[in-house]
Amino acid sequence: MVATPVRELFEPFSRSRQPEPWVQPESIGESLVRAWDRVSADTLRSGDAEHLHATRDEYRTGLLAALQLLDGYLILTARSGDPADRLRASRDALQRHHNSLFPRWQTLDDLEGILL
Repeated sequence: MVATPVRELFEPFSRSRQPEPWVQPESIGESLVRAWDRVSADTLRSGDAEHLHATRDEYRTGLLAALQLLDGYLILTARSGDPADRLRASRDALQRHHNSLFPRWQTLDDLEGILL
């Protein structure tokens, strides 16, 4: 079975919703950005931007949810006094990804331009 683009985009996030001992919240942002890079490269090779474009709103909602999750981890980290540099960097990377993508991605043509 071929995974839908949105599933491929959020594979790292789906594992983090049920954290296991080896899942580090610090890696969520970077993992999601890497997943975008992988899926967008695959989409460019296949020429099927329509399939990815159909997931735009769902993808944006998922990214915003991941940002909220990381914000929650940052609050917990601050309360415990643990250093949060890597977690904050991960969150910042994900925020930059969101901010660089969604103002420019409104239409299929926009997405095609981003992929190129």
